[in-house]
Amino acid sequence: MMVYPVLALWACLCALQDANQKKISNYLTLSVCAIALARLFVDGSTFIGASPMQAAIAVICALLITLPGYLTGRLGAGDVKMLLALSLATDPMHLLWTLALASLVMLAWALSINKIWQLVPALIRKNVNHLSPEYIKDPPYAPFIFIGFLFSSWLLI
Repeated sequence: MMVYPVLALWACLCALQDANQKKISNYLTLSVCAIALARLFVDGSTFIGASPMQAAIAVICALLITLPGYLTGRLGAGDVKMLLALSLATDPMHLLWTLALASLVMLAWALSINKIWQLVPALIRKNVNHLSPEYIKDPPYAPFIFIGFLFSSWLLI
């Protein structure tokens, strides 16, 4: 159970970096990929106890879903690596629920951002500047992945 807060903290760091800089450091994404892979090889399970086969299915799903977006320029490499790390750490259900809920949250954000952006405190607006209304056509995706992961974890625990 302790793994969920750690993964949520990691996803939050990715989200904050993406919202502020519109990129996610390889140190954040690839280190979790490496640790999750090591866990798979050493213990024979993901962080949440899923089998290597489930991790492989999650990785395939993540790549099938994200690579077209990356190849067309709609998704950044950091987002792909973040979802790959999440796949290696969890299972297909967590990945798919995370993506579905992230998409719903992104839609709600796009529909309401013009109304609520001015209500966000200035210090927060400054640190998540790529979530502002001016970036509505090309927003960072990691903040929505983070929120999707929080909700999916709550639903699937």
